[in-house]
Amino acid sequence: MSSHRLAVTDWIEFEEERHQVAGLDGATVRLRSENGRAQTIMLSVLLADSSFRAAVEPPPTALMDADAHPDPAGVLASLDKAVKDAALKLEAHLLEAMTGYRSGDPLSAAADEPRPQYDPALPQVVRVQAKAQELGVTERWMWKLWARRTENGL
Repeated sequence: MSSHRLAVTDWIEFEEERHQVAGLDGATVRLRSENGRAQTIMLSVLLADSSFRAAVEPPPTALMDADAHPDPAGVLASLDKAVKDAALKLEAHLLEAMTGYRSGDPLSAAADEPRPQYDPALPQVVRVQAKAQELGVTERWMWKLWARRTENGL
């Protein structure tokens, strides 16, 4: 098998359709077809598929649909390290305020979680107040940011 290097924004052909690489995440690839359909597939499966072709020309109207939005994970992967780290740190703050855990998942809790002021047993509004105070921002800003993250992803 020949080797292929894929990068976010590359165009490929797969299953007789052109796709843009929207994100790479270790063993998986997020693809967006030329008509906007998104899918995630194992990189090894994609590369072994007989219909896979690398480095194809983008379609003439590549994802120009008014409803098409960039894949947030793909955008995040393309950012420089400092910006990406800042975004991930902010997301951890939001998740801690909303769930009590920086990962958002009690099964992935750090050793010091939950911190007392973010205990999941506390009302969410109390956790948001604590996080706003910790960050030196308003509660309203926290709720707005959470709404944006909920709607658009990171």
